[in-house]
Amino acid sequence: MINKIPYRQLKENGICEYCKKDFIKIQPNQKFCSTNCNRNYYKSKFKRITIKVKCKYCNKEFEKYTTSHKIYCSKECSYLHRKISYPKWDVWELLKEERLEIDNYTCVDCGSHDNLVTHHIMPLSFGGGNDIDNLVTICKLCHTERHSLIIKNLHGIVRER
Repeated sequence: MINKIPYRQLKENGICEYCKKDFIKIQPNQKFCSTNCNRNYYKSKFKRITIKVKCKYCNKEFEKYTTSHKIYCSKECSYLHRKISYPKWDVWELLKEERLEIDNYTCVDCGSHDNLVTHHIMPLSFGGGNDIDNLVTICKLCHTERHSLIIKNLHGIVRER
């Protein structure tokens, strides 16, 4: 009967593919001397490429990843461009503020005063409008709950509590 020697006892030498230093392999197919060399090797091999583009609003040049769909250099430019390009944006801002005042800056579901949003009772995608009567002030947590109810009711009539 042949005694099998565990691989760890064979102590095969290897050369790290990243730093090119000698090391003792722990596993037969090991290519790197450490996890840091492994991480750095793959970071350098699959480096994300950046390109320079101009902001759609202010024409300022900024860098973005080639995989990014970013067209503005900042959130401010994004907001200002939408405000100019979509005049109804200001009307929506006024409606949201009016609804917040009507509901006393309080979530109508749980009474919270934090992280408030203006929610469409009947979603726009289901024929609801931007009327003040179709809006309600709720917190982000309750907003998530309401949207989960809408998803559950998609196969029937869309109703909210």
